Amino acid sequence: MILVCAPNPAIDKTLLLAHWAPGGVWRATQVLLQAGGKGYNFARALGVLGQPALVVGPLGGRDGHRLCALAAADGIAHAPFWVAGETRTCTIIVDAAAGNDTVLNEPGAAQQPGEWERLLAALEQQLPHARYLAVCGSCRPADPVDGLQRVVQLAQRHKVPVLLDAHGVQLAAAVAAGPWC
Repeated sequence: MILVCAPNPAIDKTLLLAHWAPGGVWRATQVLLQAGGKGYNFARALGVLGQPALVVGPLGGRDGHRLCALAAADGIAHAPFWVAGETRTCTIIVDAAAGNDTVLNEPGAAQQPGEWERLLAALEQQLPHARYLAVCGSCRPADPVDGLQRVVQLAQRHKVPVLLDAHGVQLAAAVAAGPWC
């Protein structure tokens, strides 16, 4: 199994429009909702390839429950833990005429004390069953600067190779810890 660390999951809300430009009033021709953020999207892709994956990350509020239902509908296995605040939504605007997308990413709810330690504990519970750990996506506001570094070090203690696809202030420290890729 590939364990996926999703520090900042989201509901991906895709609005399909015949044409779009900033300003004005636009009507979507279709709206798609998916469990999203890089971690859930990566797990979805692994599923298409026939690779079992398990997503671990924080969820909160009504949108966190909605994301759980969306993940289940897509067959994405996950082991969320519940936090204060609301799970974020990312809005993707698809302009059919121009053939391009505009992505608007919310930052996510600010982390509360002890929540990063709960993420580490949830990952540690699953690491003995993992072939790889994929760390995917952004961190939430107020996540510790050394947070992803601690995730990499935790996986290394379990001798699990780490794939890192992240950004932000946490990335440099995570890279310094020596992920596999």
